[in-house]
Amino acid sequence: MDFSVIINDENSLSTNGELKLLNEIYTYPNPNEENINIYLNNLENVSVKLVSVNGQTIYTENNISSLIHTIKLNDISSRIYFLKVNYKGTRKQYKIIRK
Repeated sequence: MDFSVIINDENSLSTNGELKLLNEIYTYPNPNEENINIYLNNLENVSVKLVSVNGQTIYTENNISSLIHTIKLNDISSRIYFLKVNYKGTRKQYKIIRK
């Protein structure tokens, strides 16, 4: 059985399979006005964090196990944010534009 290990930019280990699954996650709509939807492809125990460009945590949720997770953005200012998604120690970051 072929198996490879990847050391990602966060200095954590992941397998090709975990990285592939994380690459199937996407957000919509972007830019947005009210909500951001995160398509998680039914992954289990996913963590998400929305942070401002200056590093302030706006939203965080752990142990998400669903097809789609929605974050309501009604109470945050119009600007750019970063959505950080973590699955089994493998991380991916998305730029989110709030209109």
